Amino acid sequence: KGDKFIGQRIPTLDQVLDRYGSAVFLNVEIKVDRLPYREIEDWVAGAIQLRGLRDRVVVSSFDVETILRLRRLHPDIRASLLLNSPDPRSLQPGVSAEQVLDSALVLARVYGAVGVHLEAGLISESVRDRARALGLGVLAWTVDDEVEMTRLIDMGIDAIVSNRPAALRSLVVAHRAG
Repeated sequence: KGDKFIGQRIPTLDQVLDRYGSAVFLNVEIKVDRLPYREIEDWVAGAIQLRGLRDRVVVSSFDVETILRLRRLHPDIRASLLLNSPDPRSLQPGVSAEQVLDSALVLARVYGAVGVHLEAGLISESVRDRARALGLGVLAWTVDDEVEMTRLIDMGIDAIVSNRPAALRSLVVAHRAG
């Protein structure tokens, strides 16, 4: 957003995989709107497989059906379910947000996901422990506050997404040294 980005081109997935795939671990999020993107799971998996990046990329989505299709069609591609706080108005009477989260963790495991990508505010030690008991890694998103970064680092969360990578890196390095 803003004038400084006028003319800025957004790279394609192929360009990102070619440039960064062997340098860093990548999370490719499949964003699904009201209309499904037919065969997007095949296209994304093919781009990853073509470059031999199965161990360097995880595919994530809020859409459970997208994760299910990806795992059915390409069981060798690592997938994670994205979760955010449920809207309290959407909860069934007598069902808590914690119960919804627990069900989502089990569903992620049943669908063969390797992890869950949770809105940072959802993560507690008990959530982390329940996810790990199911064999799921835990990624926190999007954490820009250094106090929250520190809380999650101290908790041993597997990965953190941030718009402030330099600050996050400094805290991780300090934690390892301490």
